[in-house]
Amino acid sequence: MNGNSRKIGILGGTFDPVHIAHLVMAERAISDLELEKVIFVPTGVPWMKANTNITLGLHRINMLRLALSDNPLFEISTLETNRFGPSYTIDTLELIRKEYGDQTRIYFLMGSDALYRFADWKKPREVLDLSYLVVFTRAVTENIANILLNPVFEKRKDKIIEKNSVNIAISSSAIRDMIRNNRPLEGNVPDKVVEYIIEERLYTDE
Repeated sequence: MNGNSRKIGILGGTFDPVHIAHLVMAERAISDLELEKVIFVPTGVPWMKANTNITLGLHRINMLRLALSDNPLFEISTLETNRFGPSYTIDTLELIRKEYGDQTRIYFLMGSDALYRFADWKKPREVLDLSYLVVFTRAVTENIANILLNPVFEKRKDKIIEKNSVNIAISSSAIRDMIRNNRPLEGNVPDKVVEYIIEERLYTDE
């Protein structure tokens, strides 16, 4: 791989709903790693959440479009929402690798909570063969060294890039709870997304 290789970021998730921390993570990755762009990949039926209720893909994609509309370096892929059955990262990365070629460096962005479960993913070693994992820790004092002792990371620690916390303590589940409790979302969710949630009456259990 030469110095002129393309570098792209991949940020997967349910985005139910998308929130500010997602955007900050992607912006930070572009800046720190000099990425060409970050592709947001909303999940279809995530294998680890197969028995949970997830908002329709159409709504999650619409919210992403609104949230990403002001940044030309952000894109959306519907690879997983268009796929029938459970979504696995390895399948998505293989398709992205096929589209972008072997000379493109793929950086898969994740929070440290996902790294704790990484060894249970489908074909985790192959995921590391296809991409670098960019791990955003939730606190400056968090240490992921113990996680990397897992045999799945053997001889692959160079594929892990650790980034300090984006210092935004918010999650999609917390956002949904805020909506159900009629708490304001300002500062946590882009205004356009808030308007969409209200208009479509999402997360109200009605």
